[in-house]
Amino acid sequence: MRGLAQICVSDGHPFIVPRIRGYLEKVLGVDEAARNRWLAHWSLKALEAVEGHLAHEPGTGRFCHGEAPTLADVCVASQVIAAKDYCRCDVSGVPTVMRVYGECMKLDAFALSHPQRQPGAPADLRA
Repeated sequence: MRGLAQICVSDGHPFIVPRIRGYLEKVLGVDEAARNRWLAHWSLKALEAVEGHLAHEPGTGRFCHGEAPTLADVCVASQVIAAKDYCRCDVSGVPTVMRVYGECMKLDAFALSHPQRQPGAPADLRA
C-alpha cells in the first residue's frame, strides 16, 4: 500500500504542481503545448507503474489493497484525476487502475472531494 502511494506522491504528482509547470514555462521557456505533453507523459507513466503492481498483486481487490480503501487509493485516485481530467491522458492502457478508481468514485468521500466539484472550480472543468 505504501509503495503504491509513493509512486503517486513521489513519481507522479510532483511533475504536475504549479511550481513545476511555472518553472517549465518561465525559466526553461517551454511553450504550453510542449509543457502539456510533458505533464501528460509523466502523469501516465506513474499510472502505468501503479498498473504494473495492481494487475499482478494477489492483494488487489475492489481497491488497491483489499476490499476497503487505503491511503494508496487516495493517492491513486488523485493521480487518475490529474492524468485523465487535467492532462487528458488516454488511460485505456491502465484498466486495473481505472477499475479501482471507479470503485473509489462510488464512495461519497471520493466523489464529493473531486476537484471539479469544489466551489470555485472553473465552469469548463466542472463534473
